[in-house]
Order: sequence, then structure tokens, then C-alpha cells
Amino acid sequence: MRKCDSLEDAIGDDHHKILADKYASPAALLELYIWALWFIEAELFPAIELPDEAHAYAPALWKYLLSYRLADAEEFPEGAWDEGFIAVADLAPHIAHIPTGTHRFPIYVQDWPRLYQWHRQNFYDVLQVGELDLVASVVDTLRQYGCTAENDVQVRDGTRYLLKVFHVGNDSWTDYRKDGETDANIDDYGLIHYPWTSVLGVRVRKFEEPNAGNIGGLVRRWIPPPR
Repeated sequence: MRKCDSLEDAIGDDHHKILADKYASPAALLELYIWALWFIEAELFPAIELPDEAHAYAPALWKYLLSYRLADAEEFPEGAWDEGFIAVADLAPHIAHIPTGTHRFPIYVQDWPRLYQWHRQNFYDVLQVGELDLVASVVDTLRQYGCTAENDVQVRDGTRYLLKVFHVGNDSWTDYRKDGETDANIDDYGLIHYPWTSVLGVRVRKFEEPNAGNIGGLVRRWIPPPR
């Protein structure tokens, strides 16, 4: 960082330009999301010296997201199968990683009501498309809200889908392939990503408590906890 003239030079993105566009693409926001997670975690290590702009990076992204329009499947020409919707469906569950510290802490409806609404309203559209990692990610987010297969029909339906894919694939998620994927053209990340996201979709939650020394506590300084 010390060798760079600016944060943009360090990370290779002009986040100010992206955040000035209320119609920023999901792909651009996914890039910002990744850096936000890294900068949040870096704050836990006193030996890492971050400029003020890096400390402000994640809060600025979250403030932007609160007014960002997450489009529903019905708004796209091809519905849930539209590539535009698939991009939004990839972004929405990743956004939830910011307040949850990537699956460690709970997320609340009050944090961003539209994010919760999007998961509820588009759950069966994602399930109908049937892409394993997308379904798993949406179920994973609902579980972070405290929903379980016992108390929530969408989590139950999603969990049943994930377990069905597991058993059909000889008790393995690594055998799953999207349309057009084969053993010859799938990369190592794809092989890892299917079981990785699926495990997150079915596992029982035991939330950590936010405190001053963990990510949950850091995030709750700028995402107020519910009263």
C-alpha cells in the first residue's frame, strides 16, 4: 500500500466511480464486495496499517447498497433464466457476507429489508433454475437470518433440493455439472465451489457473538444492531 499513490492504484478499481453509478453492474459490485471483506478483516490485525480510505471502504459500499435496486426475476425478459437475473442472484447472497462476517454472525431483516425481501420473493425462481451453487447460496443466506428446515418452508425446500443432488450424484456434490459443463471443461474452482456452497446451505448454524475484537463487532459499528 505504501508504494501506491492511492487506494485505486493499490486495488486496481476506482470504487468512487462505481459507487457514483446507481446502476452499477453486479459484477462490479462483487469486486468491491471482495475488497470490503478483506479491509474489514485487516482491521483486526494491529500490524496492518490501513489508510483512512480503506477503513471507510466497507461502510461506503454498504451505504451505497442500501439504495441499490436488486431486480426480481420477473423484471427480466427471460425471467429467472435471464443472464441479468443470474448476475443479481449471484450478487445478493454475497452481499450478506458483509454483515455476517462470511457466515459467522447473524443478519437481521432490519439491516437491509430489501435484501431479505429479494431472497424471499425470488427463492423459487432460483430453485426452478436449479443451479446448485446459486440455490445453496440463497438457502445459506436464509439460514443466517435464523431460518431452519424445521421452521421455514423455503429453507426446507432448498435443503431437500441440495440433498437430492447429493444423493443423485453418488453421495457427492462434486459430480454436479451445469448445462454445458463437462469433466473436461470444468475448472478446479468449479469443482470446489459446488460442495463448498452446498455444505453452507445445509449446515446448522451456531452464531458467534459480535464483540470489539471480531468482525461482527467491527461491522456493527456502522450497521446498527436491531433494538
